[in-house]
Amino acid sequence: MLVERIRAGDDLVSKAEIAENADGHSDWIFLFSKWREHTIAELRAVYDGDDISLEFDVWTRTTERASPRSTFPNAKSSLETGLKKLRDLVERLPLAIEPDSLHARSATVDKTLRERRPSANSLNVFIIHGRTAGGFRESVARFIEQLGLSPVILAEQANEGRTLIEKFEANALDVGYAIALLTPEDRAYGPEDEPPPRPNRARQNVMLELGYFMAKLGRENVVALQQEGLEVPTDILGIVYIPLDDAGAWKTLLARELRAAGYDIDLSKLLG
Repeated sequence: MLVERIRAGDDLVSKAEIAENADGHSDWIFLFSKWREHTIAELRAVYDGDDISLEFDVWTRTTERASPRSTFPNAKSSLETGLKKLRDLVERLPLAIEPDSLHARSATVDKTLRERRPSANSLNVFIIHGRTAGGFRESVARFIEQLGLSPVILAEQANEGRTLIEKFEANALDVGYAIALLTPEDRAYGPEDEPPPRPNRARQNVMLELGYFMAKLGRENVVALQQEGLEVPTDILGIVYIPLDDAGAWKTLLARELRAAGYDIDLSKLLG
């Protein structure tokens, strides 16, 4: 688990240069905060007690400045400190957990994941979306085609007399990657709260399908494109979140994630 957090952190380090050049400081700081929150949760799961997770919280805490641009250097430094601490923890991990039981558990998990996942290098990319998807569904599908991959949109597939869940399961069989469009379309609030002035949650089918693909493909093969104004459940912070923007900065970040997942992506196609 901690190795995955280090890998995700290293990916954030590489994205920092892109964010700085594209004035994407705010988006990068958001991704860092999600990485930090999930890493703390993973530390609580690995270690008994809260000592390690509380220390990591202190190590990676960032003071918010007047603007995202001025906060960015501190956040980047906190990420680098956090990665160093994580690497130290991984080196000492066998001292905290019985090696034989750890290796047995890892082997079981790896075997289960291999059995669940589809054939490697499937060019089919499933696009999870709500009713309107904020108008992004078509642009994401066309971008996936531009990269040489095949987008799968459930609404465009034939029903063939099947129920909706049967249709979904059939079209999810030969998929190597999933993209969830998290756009605010529903209103959700507590019994004591005032109704929100605008939609603040993704559609329920989007969350169901997102969880399905997290289990089927593994978190490293699922990415969420998140529109501003959306509340995200804390128990799905283990995947990569990319802010959706009208300017299209999400395209570069999405292409990098697909490439990291093993797809042969020619980044020069982004210029086309």
